[in-house]
Amino acid sequence: MQTINQLPAEILLKVFSYLKYSQKLTVATTCKKWETLIFNGNLFEDFKIEGKHGFQCLTKYFEHNKLHRSQVHRLGITSKSYSTIEPTDILPIPEQFPNLVELAWDHTESEFKANEIDECEKIVNEQNAYHWKHITKFTEINQSSLSIAILKNGGFCNLVELDVDFLWSRDPVLLLRPNCKLFIQHLSNAPQLKRLTLHHGAITLLDLNELHSHTKQLEVLCFNYMVVKDFASEQNLFVSSTASGLIEFRISGCSEETNKTVLTYIAGKYPNLKALKIHSPKNELHHVEDLLVKIVSDSPHLETYDVNIHPITQNIIQAMDASSAKLKAIQIKLERDEDALMQIKNLTASNQKNFVETMKIVFHRLDYEDAIGIAEYFNYLEELPKLKHLELKGVRDCFYHLPKFPITGLLRKLKNLESLILEDWIISFASVDSLLRLVSGPRDKFETKLKSLILNDVDCKNMKKEEFLSFISKTCPKISQFRITELSNNYDEED
Repeated sequence: MQTINQLPAEILLKVFSYLKYSQKLTVATTCKKWETLIFNGNLFEDFKIEGKHGFQCLTKYFEHNKLHRSQVHRLGITSKSYSTIEPTDILPIPEQFPNLVELAWDHTESEFKANEIDECEKIVNEQNAYHWKHITKFTEINQSSLSIAILKNGGFCNLVELDVDFLWSRDPVLLLRPNCKLFIQHLSNAPQLKRLTLHHGAITLLDLNELHSHTKQLEVLCFNYMVVKDFASEQNLFVSSTASGLIEFRISGCSEETNKTVLTYIAGKYPNLKALKIHSPKNELHHVEDLLVKIVSDSPHLETYDVNIHPITQNIIQAMDASSAKLKAIQIKLERDEDALMQIKNLTASNQKNFVETMKIVFHRLDYEDAIGIAEYFNYLEELPKLKHLELKGVRDCFYHLPKFPITGLLRKLKNLESLILEDWIISFASVDSLLRLVSGPRDKFETKLKSLILNDVDCKNMKKEEFLSFISKTCPKISQFRITELSNNYDEED
């Protein structure tokens, strides 16, 4: 029988590549062979450092071990309030690590400098920006100055993914828009850019239109806590056009005004859209159904719908059917659980039920003693013939009470599931037998296709665990991933 040490070095290195830096150090102590492989192979392939001291140690180490520089492919750097890492520290990094492709710089705890854009303009030029050409992913958290300067000087010619934070201020429209506008003006210098994420900035629809004109190759656009304005003074300058390359649009944490402004803009704008994800702090917005109907009507390639600002009504589902969309993934999350059940009913009454493979439901309120209540959902979920991946998130009240979940009833109904994630439930197993006659008929033996079962923050204290594990092994013979994370003990255990 072959042992792991008999595997070729390239296979062992591939296995080690999935480990974090600290885990690799631990594995390296196993034997001399593994120590040699890791230290000469991929120890520094993907690692993170924090603070000025950590950065100085990094610099000093690689000054004396230059051969290890080629190992570094992904690097994360975090500034601390007491030891700030400056743009002058970050700028030469790609030159020092020739194989670096992903770089993340988080200076959330650093002191804000209003003139940092001017400082970066002074230190970045075409010569030092040239060394950034092998970077394919860059993340700059809590600032945008270095990204703007490198864009301006042509350093992001091979960049595929960019994540930039523009910071908040008391009046983001007045104070931050110039930074966003300057950033957008130079996006044409990133011709390979496919994914763009913007945080805490302010733009107008004219800026958004310019963004698309500079990034026709863009596939994914994400707005997090952004402000988007529609200024009447700019309407005469606005030339609307489609962005046919965009296949995924995300917006989260934005105000009701911004959500409505953006929804109005994107209706008919993205004809090849495959994924629409809209999350709002205030879940349900008024008077947006018509906009959502317009968007899905013009999105015949839509596959993922994750929108918490309005229920999935019959009008929205009918618009999907009419556009020939084939919905493969959907998330349902609203303040009222009767809306969740209504949405599932609308889904199962439509043509979309024949395509859904992945579903997540986030509940807001349930009867904590009523296991049959949740079982009502199982009957409708059973009508989704291609459903393979299901995630159900319960809800705990202020006393950390959880609702009951009859897992046996679910598995009996949904035998074709391949992965199941349950979070914030009391897993009801031993006491569910009396319910099975009501919801499932005779208690015959059955097998499922389940490969992965994840139970997060669940209460199993009243469950016969050995009996449950035996049940899982018999009914889920294909399972390869099984994890239970029980709820911590610091909550009220009274009924």
